[in-house]
Amino acid sequence: MSKDLLARDAWSGDHFSQEVKTGMTELAAILTQCRDTIFTVSFKKKVDLSDIEANLKKINLKDAKSIKSLQKSVT
Repeated sequence: MSKDLLARDAWSGDHFSQEVKTGMTELAAILTQCRDTIFTVSFKKKVDLSDIEANLKKINLKDAKSIKSLQKSVT
């Protein structure tokens, strides 16, 4: 890759058509498939209080599947 091409297109990782939330296994697969494609990755390292509150408002406490989903999102 030429230096001019790299300088011209280096900022294209900020232009995207979709946002994908994945786990570490899926992320590893994406990274191996991308090779020389420029892209942006944003890691969410800790649980966000606003996310927990939003999930609590949506949950049905009588549904075990909803409770399990909440547990997974919190941890």
